[in-house]
Amino acid sequence: GGGGGYAQPYAQPFAEPFTRPFAYRPEYVGMASYEYRPSAQISANVREEITRSLVSLGYGRGSINAQQEQQLRQYLAQTDLMRVVSSELRSRGYEPNSVATALSYWLITNYNIIHGTTSSDSQDAAVLRQAQTLLDQQGEMARLSDGEKQRAAEGLYWVATLQQYAYQEARAGTPGFDLNSVVADAHAA
Repeated sequence: GGGGGYAQPYAQPFAEPFTRPFAYRPEYVGMASYEYRPSAQISANVREEITRSLVSLGYGRGSINAQQEQQLRQYLAQTDLMRVVSSELRSRGYEPNSVATALSYWLITNYNIIHGTTSSDSQDAAVLRQAQTLLDQQGEMARLSDGEKQRAAEGLYWVATLQQYAYQEARAGTPGFDLNSVVADAHAA
């Protein structure tokens, strides 16, 4: 089943305790170019964009009706995904307010879904370090506002989490979730 966190270990990125290649800095002093100060309003905006996209996708695939749309909207309006994701990432030593962490989370989720595996802590750390290096070397990150970084990062967190959920449901045989389609979507990502 459903919404209470990760029901199965399959494909979950950052699944093992992390060895902390960088320290969590609550005061944001000396932030890396890919980190940002979060805003509750931007989180709400991203959640609404994701909701609109899911509703549109559902109607486009013929898999949602008006009643289901209302249920989906109510569920997502009550979902504080960023609180859950941030708490989980921080508990493992990751900085959640980071485009590099979000990009790594998204990449690892798709990789794990495609390969039907769970990556190791050392693999996760290597992907994160590569993302940090890549984003730090590009001058673009330094030119983006906190809001632009947050919007990009939270979009990645949402998409990866929804992919993870669909993968778990498909593996569990939940009606309406097809494993081949979930894997194909991960390939397309």
